Amino acid sequence: MDKKTILVRYPLKPPAGKRGIRYRRWLESQNDLHLLALDAINDAVFFTTPDGEMTFVNRAAETLLGKSRSELAGTNLLRVFRTVEGDCLADEIMDRANVLSDFDCSLAYIRPARGPLIPVEIHVSSLKFEDTLIRIMATCHDLRQTLEHQRELEIQARTDQLTGCSNRRWFDNEYPRYETWARTVDGWLAILFVDLDRFKEPNDESYVLGDELLKKVTEVIRSVRRPTDPLVRLGGDEFVVPIQGVGPDECREIAQRILTALAETDVLEIAEGLERRHGIRISTQRLRHFRLTASIGMSVIRGCDPRLCDLLRYAQEAKRLAKEAGRNCIYTLPDAAETESARPSVH
Repeated sequence: MDKKTILVRYPLKPPAGKRGIRYRRWLESQNDLHLLALDAINDAVFFTTPDGEMTFVNRAAETLLGKSRSELAGTNLLRVFRTVEGDCLADEIMDRANVLSDFDCSLAYIRPARGPLIPVEIHVSSLKFEDTLIRIMATCHDLRQTLEHQRELEIQARTDQLTGCSNRRWFDNEYPRYETWARTVDGWLAILFVDLDRFKEPNDESYVLGDELLKKVTEVIRSVRRPTDPLVRLGGDEFVVPIQGVGPDECREIAQRILTALAETDVLEIAEGLERRHGIRISTQRLRHFRLTASIGMSVIRGCDPRLCDLLRYAQEAKRLAKEAGRNCIYTLPDAAETESARPSVH
């Protein structure tokens, strides 16, 4: 449709003279134009009577509710809105409308014809004539993509990009909940602090090999830890495994499984695989005698023990002592016997 045809069909100004049939046709053309404009809006737009019964919806609203305009006509729109807690918003919206006030809700839910509730942002306006409510207009912005994007960003912010395990930010935010749980139920809480031994050698040979080994270490630890225990990469070649409800003996078994699985990892095979797949030149001769091992600091404390707040510090110090003891071993702080003796007796 060219510009001239548009101006003839939808004239910008009303006809001059008396308000007769030409004026009514102009109003009809303006009404058609407004409907076209409303259908072009991506957000859902609803018009209702003062009682909330729908009189008009745009195409986005049809899509959102999963029904056609004819099916929605006469339906009470306000009763499909739900709060985060699941309560109906109709009464609150009507209270505002009756005093000719607008209503805004940054997060609510709308009930479509089929499927789960849809998160939306709502703005409701009271349309009045001479201080009398004649229509209610509701605009809904679909928040599904926005919330999904926010969730993805949150996951990325708390995930180590190289290995896919949790990162330091996740640990700092979530670890206090582990302490709270231990104190509440007086349960065992443990931390395994895993620090790879002599990791600088393969990493200096090729940072690509270093990255590949870190991913392999993540895979190895995940294969031997309990599925419920998170794996955290604090940074570099340091990993942490918080463990709930496991005493010193069981915790040491998990740590030993980690050492055994790391020792079975063939670093030379990984390096040769990188050469074949990516054409990366790696001096494999220098790696023939390298073995993937780790020094593990272990700390296991009950929730009733006042030393629980120092659990991470104990594990970190135990890791340092494991390094000094010759690497490829497990060192425990506080001493397991001392920790058991701190357990309250039951009479």
